[in-house]
Amino acid sequence: MVNFRKVFAMAVVMLSCASIQAQEQVERDSGGFSADLTVIPRLEGIQSFPLGSDASKDISWGNSSLYTLFEGNLNEHFSYSVCNHWLGDDPEWLYKNTLHSDNTNWVDWVNLTYAIGNFSITAGKDMVTMGGIEYDDYDFDVYTDLCSGLWQNYSCYQWGAKAALEVPSLNSTFAFQFSTSPFGEHPFDSKRFNYSLSWNGEYGPFRTIWSFTAVEDENRSLIPLACLGQSLELGSWTLGLDVFSQVGNEEYILSDGWTVLPSLRFDPSDHWSIFAKGGIETVTDSDKKVDDNWFAGMAAEWFPLSERNWRIHAAASYNHILDTIFITLGTKIDLTISTR
Repeated sequence: MVNFRKVFAMAVVMLSCASIQAQEQVERDSGGFSADLTVIPRLEGIQSFPLGSDASKDISWGNSSLYTLFEGNLNEHFSYSVCNHWLGDDPEWLYKNTLHSDNTNWVDWVNLTYAIGNFSITAGKDMVTMGGIEYDDYDFDVYTDLCSGLWQNYSCYQWGAKAALEVPSLNSTFAFQFSTSPFGEHPFDSKRFNYSLSWNGEYGPFRTIWSFTAVEDENRSLIPLACLGQSLELGSWTLGLDVFSQVGNEEYILSDGWTVLPSLRFDPSDHWSIFAKGGIETVTDSDKKVDDNWFAGMAAEWFPLSERNWRIHAAASYNHILDTIFITLGTKIDLTISTR
């Protein structure tokens, strides 16, 4: 059941943040320095309806959370980005997992990028180069019940470095990343790593996010993870399709198989958006006794402001392996203070 003291606390946070002026810009002659701080409170409730069982119909916090995003430029070559996850459904685990690589914690990422021309190097904690279109959205924007088992169980924020090269003539960016592996308990101490190659392309309305990652597991074997994401914009419609060569679940971070995630978004105006997504997760690894799964659902989003920095949403989904329907109601606000 929902802890109403927590609900009240989250409501106070959101109302306090709402009192901040959403856009405050201070012009400063500082040689290219800029800093943007965005506070993102999200408050929602999820009612679950188990089918075919005597399980209780629970109400949970869902993806209720408090994030901050702090990013900008130090000068024309150096930029930085920091994302913190301060509150969640169970805030205690965020801080218990500090300096862990096998689970997420209150620091999603903190990194510094050096760029010269079309070449850049990023060092620090960052998202592993993987996941296609599904991983392209911020965690505070997604509907967790419409996310794959890979998204749910693979700790994607890891320490390491990435080199990227933009090739304008090909409308593409190529990157190589070295990072710690979620199969290790602590970064670097566990001596387990990821090795990633990626290709991001933009061709008018068509976009690709393709990657291949070799993930070192607890036995120091390399698990191949291919993620092929693509999207197509057709006016107010956006079609997406992700295909992964692995399936994730609570028992196994990665199992050989196929994850297929079609999605569709319709934006009829600046104030409305309709989103639908499904997933099929098929395990082909005979050594792991994991059931196949599928899920599907949709969400309606209303943005009272044309800037879309305030969202009110409702979603419904069904998960086959849980045999449960989930109904979500919530709101999210993006509040940004800029210094330039």
